[in-house]
Amino acid sequence: MKKIILSSSCMSKQTVPLDNSVGAFRLVDAARYVGVGRTTFIEMVKQGKIPCNIVGKLKLYRKHDLDEFLRPKGAIEKLMQSLVEAIKKEYFHGRK
Repeated sequence: MKKIILSSSCMSKQTVPLDNSVGAFRLVDAARYVGVGRTTFIEMVKQGKIPCNIVGKLKLYRKHDLDEFLRPKGAIEKLMQSLVEAIKKEYFHGRK
Protein backbone atom coordinates (compact mmCIF):
# COMPACT_ATOMS: atom_id res chain seq x y z
CA MET A 1 0.00 0.00 0.00
CA LYS A 2 1.31 3.43 -0.92
CA LYS A 3 1.64 6.10 1.75
CA ILE A 4 1.65 9.85 1.58
CA ILE A 5 3.13 12.31 4.01
CA LEU A 6 0.76 14.98 5.25
CA SER A 7 2.32 18.16 6.50
CA SER A 8 0.04 20.19 8.71
CA SER A 9 0.10 23.94 9.07
CA CYS A 10 1.86 23.53 12.42
CA MET A 11 4.75 21.87 10.55
CA SER A 12 4.34 18.41 12.13
CA LYS A 13 4.39 15.54 9.67
CA GLN A 14 2.56 12.27 9.78
CA THR A 15 2.35 9.34 7.41
CA VAL A 16 -1.12 8.33 6.35
CA PRO A 17 -2.04 5.29 4.23
CA LEU A 18 -3.16 6.27 0.74
CA ASP A 19 -6.39 4.32 0.40
CA ASN A 20 -10.12 4.84 0.79
CA SER A 21 -9.96 4.72 4.59
CA VAL A 22 -8.66 8.29 4.60
CA GLY A 23 -11.50 10.60 3.63
CA ALA A 24 -10.43 14.15 2.86
CA PHE A 25 -12.18 17.23 1.60
CA ARG A 26 -11.14 20.36 -0.23
CA LEU A 27 -12.05 23.71 1.35
CA VAL A 28 -15.57 24.24 0.00
CA ASP A 29 -16.64 20.64 0.64
CA ALA A 30 -15.14 20.68 4.15
CA ALA A 31 -16.98 23.90 4.99
CA ARG A 32 -20.22 22.42 3.67
CA TYR A 33 -19.62 19.23 5.70
CA VAL A 34 -19.17 21.27 8.90
CA GLY A 35 -22.18 23.42 8.03
CA VAL A 36 -20.54 26.84 7.75
CA GLY A 37 -19.54 29.17 4.95
CA ARG A 38 -16.13 29.26 3.31
CA THR A 39 -14.97 32.41 5.10
CA THR A 40 -16.02 31.14 8.52
CA PHE A 41 -14.31 27.81 7.86
CA ILE A 42 -11.07 29.59 6.91
CA GLU A 43 -11.24 31.58 10.17
CA MET A 44 -11.67 28.37 12.16
CA VAL A 45 -8.62 26.88 10.44
CA LYS A 46 -6.56 30.04 11.12
CA GLN A 47 -7.60 29.85 14.78
CA GLY A 48 -6.34 26.26 14.94
CA LYS A 49 -9.75 24.75 15.57
CA ILE A 50 -9.58 22.56 12.48
CA PRO A 51 -6.26 21.18 11.18
CA CYS A 52 -5.27 21.65 7.57
CA ASN A 53 -3.15 19.03 5.83
CA ILE A 54 -0.98 19.98 2.87
CA VAL A 55 -0.22 17.46 0.15
CA GLY A 56 2.08 19.13 -2.35
CA LYS A 57 0.25 22.39 -3.07
CA LEU A 58 -3.16 20.98 -2.19
CA LYS A 59 -4.81 21.79 1.17
CA LEU A 60 -7.00 18.99 2.45
CA TYR A 61 -9.19 18.61 5.52
CA ARG A 62 -9.51 15.04 6.81
CA LYS A 63 -12.99 13.72 7.52
CA HIS A 64 -11.73 12.35 10.83
CA ASP A 65 -10.60 15.82 11.93
CA LEU A 66 -13.91 17.35 10.89
CA ASP A 67 -15.85 14.63 12.71
CA GLU A 68 -13.72 15.26 15.80
CA PHE A 69 -14.55 18.96 15.60
CA LEU A 70 -18.26 18.16 15.26
CA ARG A 71 -18.31 15.63 18.09
CA PRO A 72 -21.34 16.34 20.30
CA LYS A 73 -19.36 17.34 23.37
CA GLY A 74 -19.22 21.06 22.87
CA ALA A 75 -19.62 21.01 19.08
CA ILE A 76 -22.44 23.55 19.18
CA GLU A 77 -20.49 25.77 21.56
CA LYS A 78 -17.37 25.52 19.38
CA LEU A 79 -19.35 26.41 16.28
CA MET A 80 -21.13 29.31 17.96
CA GLN A 81 -17.86 30.65 19.38
CA SER A 82 -16.26 30.45 15.93
CA LEU A 83 -19.21 32.23 14.34
CA VAL A 84 -19.19 34.99 16.97
CA GLU A 85 -15.43 35.49 16.54
CA ALA A 86 -15.78 35.63 12.73
CA ILE A 87 -18.63 38.15 12.97
CA LYS A 88 -16.71 40.31 15.44
CA LYS A 89 -13.64 40.26 13.21
CA GLU A 90 -15.70 41.19 10.15
CA TYR A 91 -17.66 43.90 11.98
CA PHE A 92 -14.71 45.51 13.75
CA HIS A 93 -12.25 45.08 10.87
CA GLY A 94 -10.77 48.47 10.17
CA ARG A 95 -12.54 50.22 13.02
CA LYS A 96 -10.75 51.77 15.96
